[in-house]
Amino acid sequence: MRHLLFLFLLVVSQTVMGNDYVTVFKASSSVCTPITIKSSAGNYTLTSELRIPKSLSWFEAFDCQGRKLMNPGGSVSVGTGQTTIRTYVFTTLFPSSQNQNVESVNSNTNQSSYGEYNSDYTKDLADKLTDYSTSKGWDIDYNSITIDAGYGFPYGGLGLRARYISSSVIGVSAALGYNTKYDENTNNNKQLYWNAGLQFHLNKFIALGFYGGPQYFKEFDKTDISFGAFVEYSHKFTDIIGITGGLGCVIDGEQKDTKGFFAGHIGLTGSVEKYWGCFFCFIVFCIFAL
Repeated sequence: MRHLLFLFLLVVSQTVMGNDYVTVFKASSSVCTPITIKSSAGNYTLTSELRIPKSLSWFEAFDCQGRKLMNPGGSVSVGTGQTTIRTYVFTTLFPSSQNQNVESVNSNTNQSSYGEYNSDYTKDLADKLTDYSTSKGWDIDYNSITIDAGYGFPYGGLGLRARYISSSVIGVSAALGYNTKYDENTNNNKQLYWNAGLQFHLNKFIALGFYGGPQYFKEFDKTDISFGAFVEYSHKFTDIIGITGGLGCVIDGEQKDTKGFFAGHIGLTGSVEKYWGCFFCFIVFCIFAL
């Protein structure tokens, strides 16, 4: 009996002595490292993985910014006569007002830095655009009045358009055109179309144009007030004559279930601010001639 009891105690003692304990800590990619771990065995620093050859009765962890981390549930690997390994992976911040304040400060700092960078970039781009336009003769003293002859939505079809471009980069236009698809026997029976527009000039050549006016839509078989948006380009061959055009889309402004369609316009442009008197006389002559 004594021999059996001795053998039993020997086996148990060997098992206990052979069953060592290791605590493993790991940091996920979502956590800021290095992590400071305070435990019953002392303080440690965790970068990616840390192995402590002891069993810990307690521990707490803080990320690189001093924010407390939640204690994760550990996974255990154990076997008879083998080392018991308990593994913890830090993935989440502890929900506290302090952590939220730190995150808010960091977020505001990043936004502020981005805002300053974005503001500087925008200012630099605007300065370059201004210098380029000034070198081409388009500056604060630039005002232009043009009469354009062309085809497209901003002309009311095939028509004439009067434009004024101010030194404040904003332009306005008015046009009257002939409906080239006019047919008095159908619902497309409006012979003349008007159009009004507002342009924002990025420089002497490029503008964003927004227009409104009547347009026949085959989809609904009726003429409705519609709206168009275009990216436009103008280029003068001489001080007076040039070409202008744009690409964009037009959409029915009176129908709910409608889709915009691709559109373009092109025309010849003539500057008349230097010859306004001659142009006025020509208009009067045309009116009386009609």
